Amino acid sequence: MEQDEREGAPAPGGGPRGQHMMYTLPQIGESIPLVLATALERVDTELLEPQLLVVTSTAEGALAVANAAIEMAMASGQTTPRVLTATSAQRALRVAREGGAQIVTGLPGEIATLLQASALKLASLRTLVFAWVDDLVAADPEAEGQIASIMADVPKSAARILVTAQPNVRADELVERYLRRLRRMTAAEENSPEDAPGALALQYVSVASSARASVLRRLLDALDPASAAIYARNADSERDV
Repeated sequence: MEQDEREGAPAPGGGPRGQHMMYTLPQIGESIPLVLATALERVDTELLEPQLLVVTSTAEGALAVANAAIEMAMASGQTTPRVLTATSAQRALRVAREGGAQIVTGLPGEIATLLQASALKLASLRTLVFAWVDDLVAADPEAEGQIASIMADVPKSAARILVTAQPNVRADELVERYLRRLRRMTAAEENSPEDAPGALALQYVSVASSARASVLRRLLDALDPASAAIYARNADSERDV
């Protein structure tokens, strides 16, 4: 971030600049509302221009974000925002030229194509989200160039949010390039103070693959948690538990 992009410094239009943030969250549907909550609050549904742009690695991810945004707005009683999902450049070009979308989600290549064709304007953009850059950069060798093309059109006043499943070199490179002076957030920090469990302590148990289920049962019996989430690396691991 350039030197004049200080937290709280005024934007060219007179409003406050958005704070840059990095979230470390599991890549599951339940994480999407945590990322979108603040960004949706900044969307003015009376302004028929793109204000929230979410770049995803897959078409399914773009659709999931679009659906979550609509559901969150409806649940809060807000006016439902107009959403453009850019998963096909040709179809997205046609829809984008109709105008009126306040939220845009899609793949970096499709979004870059819309910008190059002047079918998408980001002058009123308030929040940019790179959703799970772990997959975003790995999915397409041209993604980094496409991201650079998108960033060339992003206003300096827009908040920039980067989401990653775990800290990694690629994410740090994007942070250094586009999100300096950011605030880093983890899933635990997203809890309200009264619900926050405090500092997390990671503990590992090494077991043979054949003993996973039995060891997991013993751990749950010993810890007796109110609730538990189990993450499996692959289908084989999922079957084991």
